[in-house]
Amino acid sequence: MKTIRKFTAMSLAVMALLSLTCLTSCKDDEDENLVIAGFTYQVDSSNFLKVSFTNTSQNYTTCNWNFGDGQTNDSITPTHLYNTDGIYTVSIQAITPDNCVSNMIMPNLIEVYPLPVASFNISPESISILHPEINISDSSLLGSIWFYDFGDGQTSTLQNPAYSYQDTGRFRVIQIVESEFGCRDTAKKEAIVEGAFTVYIPNAFTPNNDGSNDYFFANGYGITELTMQIFNRWGNKVFETPSVAAKWNGIDTSGRICPQGVYVYTAKIKDQFGIYHTYNGQVTLIR
Repeated sequence: MKTIRKFTAMSLAVMALLSLTCLTSCKDDEDENLVIAGFTYQVDSSNFLKVSFTNTSQNYTTCNWNFGDGQTNDSITPTHLYNTDGIYTVSIQAITPDNCVSNMIMPNLIEVYPLPVASFNISPESISILHPEINISDSSLLGSIWFYDFGDGQTSTLQNPAYSYQDTGRFRVIQIVESEFGCRDTAKKEAIVEGAFTVYIPNAFTPNNDGSNDYFFANGYGITELTMQIFNRWGNKVFETPSVAAKWNGIDTSGRICPQGVYVYTAKIKDQFGIYHTYNGQVTLIR
């Protein structure tokens, strides 16, 4: 009786724990002509379900393999692919021209671990940049370790993470699930972050250089173009800008400080979708 040590692989793990039994049905007068069954095996490093067997039998002419999963083969050095998880006993039968038979049986030689099944849901799948958070609900099977790539360079190892995107776009979310045996599976989904358009224009400001509310300007999200004009109560233009970033500090176009009072503005704004919007209103300058 001979015992082979355990073999373990990191991805689709195949483990071998075996006892070797050799049975011979007849014996020649000379021991050197005795048929002796034997084999070795090697697990493919790139596909752990694929096993190559090498026949090391002596004094035989034909052989029969039984891979333990219902499949047989009569090749000298067969390669076999195990497609179902389970524990498999492998045997070889070596036969002489005189029909003397030797069997080598390796009980429980191959153990194929079950694959995890990656699966998850994104809620909601389409979001606005104004509320850019998604929630991931894991629905995988046989997982013990989880890894998510959100498609924008950020990752998480939580099983059910929440995540907020910082920009618009279409992002491929990848889940990698690993079982307790090191077997892995991958699932992918798409998260869509839609653009949005908002505008906020205040109705008062205090340009007193105290660092608080010193400027009047339009603010928002998704603004790509802006022109604004501001007029005093007599209809004289005191401020004009073609820039999104420009702000009025309460000084008119000639450099004079404008007095406290109510001013009228008109703003034409183009959003990120190419649509123009016009806003008319009043702003109170407080000193």
